[in-house]
Amino acid sequence: MAKIVKQYLHTLISFNIHIVIFYITITTLLLLKLEHFVKEPNKESIYIVIGNFFLILGAYTFNKITDVIEDVANNNTTDKSKLKLATIYLLSFFFSFVAYLLPQDNFILIPYASMLLFSIIYSYPPKYRLKQYFIIKNIVPASCWTIALATFMYTAIGTIDFLKVVLLCIPFFLSCVLIEILWDMPDIQGDRLAGTKTLPSVIGFSKTKYFIAALMVFVFFLSSIAGKIVSLTCLLFLIFVTEKTEKIFYNYLLVVMSIILLLAQLVF
Repeated sequence: MAKIVKQYLHTLISFNIHIVIFYITITTLLLLKLEHFVKEPNKESIYIVIGNFFLILGAYTFNKITDVIEDVANNNTTDKSKLKLATIYLLSFFFSFVAYLLPQDNFILIPYASMLLFSIIYSYPPKYRLKQYFIIKNIVPASCWTIALATFMYTAIGTIDFLKVVLLCIPFFLSCVLIEILWDMPDIQGDRLAGTKTLPSVIGFSKTKYFIAALMVFVFFLSSIAGKIVSLTCLLFLIFVTEKTEKIFYNYLLVVMSIILLLAQLVF
């Protein structure tokens, strides 16, 4: 039974379910923060939630498809699973496009086109993809997550309060950059082979651990109770993680952090 459960969880995580859980968590937390401004979510904001869901899923799926050299070294994806990923990719972007058309607001097509463009040039073409450049690899996904968040806020509130966007989006952006760096830690071998300059591949595994740990301590003293619990969870993970730790455990960490964030927000 334990083997079956482990295999099932591995399959779910392999197809970016951890990304889905994180997205649902962030959207739920944002709705709770916006409850004073939005009594009931309007149809337009619901369309954007659905559109962002499929756009993010498609972007990470496309990245998995194009990571050919990295996958050889990291043993992440087989040819058979890549065929399934290609189907998910095409369907995801189709559904995201339809969802963004439904609100009939031409303005929101601008952030959608920006996110779609970045999600493609981040991974393709191989010689010029953005993910091969130091730090840019982490900034681009974090920026797309933040644009998706701001677009949802715009449709939910009906206007943009610049100060509120800054207060909510900047911490979120920085958190996403940190998560992206964390995800790069188990891929050092593949990234070096592919010439992708990530923070872990440049400064090494141990120094990256210390860097993230230092930021987590900083987050702990500045954040709410939910943030403190999440930062402690991450610090505990960093104590036990090694270069031999499989990437799936990093994905499990994101799921655990998402659940803790949501429960802490609801309880406290």
